[in-house]
Amino acid sequence: MQSLYGSVQAAFRRGGTEASSLVQLARTVPGLQRTLRDTADELDELRPPPEVDGPNHELAQGLRAYADDLDELRDAALDGNAAGVRTFNHNVRTNPAIDVIEEAAEQMIRRGYDLGPLRPD
Repeated sequence: MQSLYGSVQAAFRRGGTEASSLVQLARTVPGLQRTLRDTADELDELRPPPEVDGPNHELAQGLRAYADDLDELRDAALDGNAAGVRTFNHNVRTNPAIDVIEEAAEQMIRRGYDLGPLRPD
């Protein structure tokens, strides 16, 4: 779990540092989406202990949903809509997919699993 999420974090760090313009951001988003979807697929392939099987599945669903949501960010960047990009970024904390990811992680932590870099704030 920790190594899978580490790849997600690394992709977002690269995306944040590489996206110095809206054009670059639009080019970066598909890679971020691919990383999120690949990680979700890997999570689905795991055989977690029964007590975290549900949260593991929810986490994978949340990652896929957020990957889909990033279409909005990419579209705003492609359109040169800096305000749309700012709005997307501002609304991340209230994004339903992020809520699913955080709730799944919290359930795993409550059940005694150390998620390392996945720990919710």
